[in-house]
Amino acid sequence: MRALAAMTPAQRLALWEELNDELEEMEVRAIRRQHPEFTEHELQVEIVRRRHGEALTQAWLTNALWVTR
Repeated sequence: MRALAAMTPAQRLALWEELNDELEEMEVRAIRRQHPEFTEHELQVEIVRRRHGEALTQAWLTNALWVTR
């Protein structure tokens, strides 16, 4: 905790971004291991579903499909 307290806000933000990127990469690898057949689109849908739940994912997909028509 002292190490974090000694950091500037910019340093803490940079560390958070690095850790967040690593976590996202781990999440993608885990999904790819579980579902190697997924297309890039299916992978993105699964990420949204895991992070935000089924209801928001369906709303997002419905909106995304409506916008692209």
